[in-house]
Parts: sequence; C-alpha cells; structure tokens
Amino acid sequence: MQLKTRKSLTLYLFLKQYKGINKPTALTLCHKEGFNPLIKIKELTMNEQIHFKELIEKNYTVNFKLRQEVQSNISKLISIKCYRGRRHLNGLPVRGQRTKSNAKTCKRFFKIFKSTQKKALAKKLVSKSKVKSKVISKPKKNVKK
Repeated sequence: MQLKTRKSLTLYLFLKQYKGINKPTALTLCHKEGFNPLIKIKELTMNEQIHFKELIEKNYTVNFKLRQEVQSNISKLISIKCYRGRRHLNGLPVRGQRTKSNAKTCKRFFKIFKSTQKKALAKKLVSKSKVKSKVISKPKKNVKK
C-alpha cells in the first residue's frame, strides 16, 4: 500500500494517515518502537519507514480491510433483520439518537446511496426467491381422462 508522504510530516501524523489509526494509537506505536513521535519523516531512513508500514499492516486492520470488515458487519446486521440492520437499511441513526429534530446528515447520506443499496439488495432477494421457487415447485402429473 502506498501513502503519499510529505517529508515535513511528523511521525505520528504520518501514522495517522492510515484509516483506523488514531492519535493515541500512533503515539503508542512510536513509544513502543522507541521513536520520538515529533520526529520528521525526512529524518527516518527508508528501512525505518518500511518497518512502520509492515508493523501497521501486520498488527492492525487498516484502510481497505477495515472498510471491508465494517461493510460486512453492516450487511450481516441487515441480513439477520435485527433492529440495527433495519436502521442501517432505512438510513436512520443506529445508536438511539433522536430523529425528530436531528439526524439530517444521516438522512441526507441515505438519499445519495438509497437507490444503489436497495437495487443491490433487491437483486439478491430476487435471485434467492427464484432458487427457492424452483426447489419448492412440484412436478405436474399427467392425468388422462
């Protein structure tokens, strides 16, 4: 994975560029490895930079894998039809926030992706129902009069 690195960045800011690594995690990583978090990237050798990248990718779920994991968790909630899954599907707040006067951002986000998610879900449901209907249907007997 390649991240754009400016040489003027500090080490912990460089580590924060990874999705899934926040400031406390970046600072603890620096201290565990024995580096000053405020050191500039240009002062590190290429081997040290590569070491940090490998350390992150080995021990943390970051970037694409993190997005994939979150998306699979949401789709699992939707498939088992629990309350949180229905809230995700309808584009409403999931964690109990009020919706009378707030949640405008959540609703706006839902409008953008509403059609694509529902179309994909509808295709899955239709394909499953076709498979079930083929299995359930009984063959007709030829009755001669």
